[in-house]
Amino acid sequence: MASAFLSNDRRSGRIAIVEQHIRLENEHDLQGVLGTFGDAARYDDEPWGEHIRAGTESACFTSS
Repeated sequence: MASAFLSNDRRSGRIAIVEQHIRLENEHDLQGVLGTFGDAARYDDEPWGEHIRAGTESACFTSS
C-alpha cells in the first residue's frame, strides 16, 4: 500500500485536501473544487480525444 510510506504530516495534508474538495463539491463551488487539484491537474476525455490541463483550459472547459 503506497500510503504506508507517507509521513503522518503528509498523510494528514492529503486528507485535509480531500475533505476540502468534498466540502466544495457539496457547496457546488466549481472554482474551489478546481483549486484543490493543484497546478498539475489534467482531465483526459479519451473517447473525444480531449486532454485538458489545469488553468485556463480547464476554466474554458467547465464554463461551456
